[in-house]
Amino acid sequence: MSDVYATRSAVDAGLVMNAPDMNKTEVNGYVQDRTFATMFPPVCLKNHWDAESLSTKYVLPGDLRIPLPVDPRPLFRNCTTYVTSTPANVWTPEAAEKRGSVGLKAQPGGSASRGVPYEVYVRNVNAESDLLLNHPQDKCDDNKWQAAADSDLFTNRAAPPQKKAESFLELARPIATIVPKGPYACRVAVDESSWSRSSRLFNNPTREDRVPGAAARTSEALLSKKAAVTARVATAPRVWPSNSVVFYCGPSAGDSSETLMRLAQALRARDWEVTIYTPGSTRQVEGLVYQHVGEFVPNDMYSCLVLWSTSDLLANFQYKPQARALVLNLEDADDKDAVCDRTVKDMVDKIIVRSAYHRSLYNCYGWSKFEIIPDALPTTLFTDAENRALSRERGRVLVTEYTMDLVAFVQQAWTRVKSTYPGAELHVWSTAGDEKAKVSALLTGSARGLGIVLHGQGSEEELVRERFKSNCHLILDRESPVSSAAARLSVLGGCIPIMPATGVYSEIRGVNVTGSPGAEATMIEYAKAISGLFKDEVGANELRRRGQMDESLKGYNATADEWLRVLKGLRGSSKPFSIGAYNSLFN
Repeated sequence: MSDVYATRSAVDAGLVMNAPDMNKTEVNGYVQDRTFATMFPPVCLKNHWDAESLSTKYVLPGDLRIPLPVDPRPLFRNCTTYVTSTPANVWTPEAAEKRGSVGLKAQPGGSASRGVPYEVYVRNVNAESDLLLNHPQDKCDDNKWQAAADSDLFTNRAAPPQKKAESFLELARPIATIVPKGPYACRVAVDESSWSRSSRLFNNPTREDRVPGAAARTSEALLSKKAAVTARVATAPRVWPSNSVVFYCGPSAGDSSETLMRLAQALRARDWEVTIYTPGSTRQVEGLVYQHVGEFVPNDMYSCLVLWSTSDLLANFQYKPQARALVLNLEDADDKDAVCDRTVKDMVDKIIVRSAYHRSLYNCYGWSKFEIIPDALPTTLFTDAENRALSRERGRVLVTEYTMDLVAFVQQAWTRVKSTYPGAELHVWSTAGDEKAKVSALLTGSARGLGIVLHGQGSEEELVRERFKSNCHLILDRESPVSSAAARLSVLGGCIPIMPATGVYSEIRGVNVTGSPGAEATMIEYAKAISGLFKDEVGANELRRRGQMDESLKGYNATADEWLRVLKGLRGSSKPFSIGAYNSLFN
């Protein structure tokens, strides 16, 4: 002790005592209770070195208010279950107070603690030295004690109560934090890099994922990094049958769509087991059962798993989806960074898109990664004998949306068509979300004189009958969509679409008009296209016939067959080395 504390500079400064003079009653003005013999008495450790006991009894004051940052004990006996006053699943102060009043309970030790799942150590921040041991973590020696598997010791939101503290002090509400200067987003950058890490890498230095004979975890698993949605992990994962398909519509994908419902009905009619998970409530619609995403079991072994308009489930670093066929279905022009993410590249077998233009938006993959399956059409309405018996009017033009560009077209171009063909009629139908109230007020005054008929929002059957009666379909769209059901329905009904030359419109059989959207020259080109169809009836009929022979215009049954072709082909193929293939769940 004299070599450590009684240095020459310290003794000369009068700050410390020399070793031979430490036990004197009074030395250089120091009283008895301030000498080193009293403040630092000699300690003899007869058992395992306990850093916390040593520091609290002999070094730090009795009323300990400062938490120790690190617990250095390599192997310790833990006989208590730690609790906190604000657990994560309680949101009311009354529930938190009730939880905080729960007393500590003793846990069995020795051989009675065998069988505790090794995975609980993954979230145990206080047993880091235990994790570095190179032996199976699901086995416990007789001379070691472990806490219960359901105790709060193994959650990163809990901290043990401090000595002589009036209330629980938690990691979730620290007394002080160290914040660097400047708007640094270090934690966000680290999290993003962790999410984007390849699924082929094991981010676990203890190699616990490779321990044989591990029991399934009975904890909550995060389903999305964008929304706080969790699912219960099954203790005995289910192996789904080969003729089953699961559609997962994550929290960021919205609720189910008409396309998904019709596809699921067609697959079920082919003796396939169909399950749909959506953010909405559990319900039954036309014979299909929709379950909430919280009921999704992340550690089940699926046959065919379709991620409908979302890849959030792939961000679950704890439970990667296990499926023979993992398909990502894109309905819109989704974020390129999300689709080109490393996890999507490693795990997704096929990406379903709506058109060739839709596929061209993601140049991070080769074309073999994609499968083009357009939305199904209600073909039964087009084969109806009553609808097919309707006579087509030569001068009838269909518009299916109220927009301000329609007002410009009427003022700048439709008058030219009307002057050449006085019997021409412009029938305008409303679509959900358009500007009907504003546009109809501007067109009402001149509608009768110009042959403009303003309709409301019609049913699907009414719009199909309108397509059989109209010569062409005028589409004034400023966007570049990846799919257009309205234009494809018109092609199937023989109503020639006149549309921009952008997006998916360049792939649909019809008349494409180039030019700046909304410009007067572009509106005149639309009028020329309409007049050309009115004038050349033979050419219009040939264009109509070739459009109706397009093989991409398929109904619900044919579209379901395309999906089955993709799923069956993937289900029988072998996957490269990945998390799904590593654990050999399907071998």
